[in-house]
Amino acid sequence: GHTTGVCLPSVLRWNYDANAERQAHAGAVIGVSGDKLADTVLAFATKLSLPTRLRDVGIKHDRLEDIAAKSLIDPPMKTNPKPVTTAAQVMEILELAW
Repeated sequence: GHTTGVCLPSVLRWNYDANAERQAHAGAVIGVSGDKLADTVLAFATKLSLPTRLRDVGIKHDRLEDIAAKSLIDPPMKTNPKPVTTAAQVMEILELAW
């Protein structure tokens, strides 16, 4: 649950240009337009009182670069809708989630 509230909205936003059609389909299933899917997930997590920012779960900003570098070897990164090949790209997502 924490991962969904903290990371999913930022991941959806970062990937939107690569999978807008898929997000639109997922949004339609729950009754929202695709470009509002990230906002809807965030609102749902907030309503459930889940943390919604990395800092809410104790991640310090000075750890983000290390997390970004280590994330590159995480197998799911290989199947991300938008190719992730650099720690700088991961940092973009992490900053959105900060």
